[in-house]
Amino acid sequence: MKRLAIGDIHGRTEWKKLIDQEFDEIYFLGDYFDSYEDFTIPHQVDNFNEIISLARKDARIKVCLGNHDYHYLKGLEYTERYSGFQHHGYIDISEAIESAMDIIQIVYVTEDNYILSHAGVTKTFLERFEMQHPLDINERFKEDRKILKHTGYNVYGDDPANGPLWVRPFSLANDAVDGYKQIVGHTQVDQFQTLNDTIFLVDTGSNSEGFHF
Repeated sequence: MKRLAIGDIHGRTEWKKLIDQEFDEIYFLGDYFDSYEDFTIPHQVDNFNEIISLARKDARIKVCLGNHDYHYLKGLEYTERYSGFQHHGYIDISEAIESAMDIIQIVYVTEDNYILSHAGVTKTFLERFEMQHPLDINERFKEDRKILKHTGYNVYGDDPANGPLWVRPFSLANDAVDGYKQIVGHTQVDQFQTLNDTIFLVDTGSNSEGFHF
């Protein structure tokens, strides 16, 4: 089994160079929007729609939601819009994401016990919502989107109470769900990093070549 995880793209198109038939599964870890590189709203939307179009045609491609995508969803309060939110692009971005919510997941779990999500899954988060398995998050999110809002004492998300769109590596490494390895984006690093031999940080920005696992 050859698999690829692609970290936060924020409108970048380097992912097109990474897609290859040699992979059995390809995971996008979220954050398709809120560019740091002045990509226009139409560019970001078109880039996202291209990924979704491919995912609909190719079952190998799996698509996660990120925090920079979450705050464009309908049904959230104004206070649930966070850093980087593009007010002038809200309608177009929201429509693009909502149209893809039938195939976007919050969490994926492989047969060999890798969890893939935007930021990671902690025991505290599962316990907080009385969930038994990481995949339960997907169903609970369909019932209540607000379970994924930012929470806890730390503005940057470095709190194990935060969910799979927000939790930072230190808190994740100290409270990760037992029995799994986790591949996450969210926190940008200069090169791939591993914590406790179980947490793999793969958001390397525009330098990313994709994480093979």
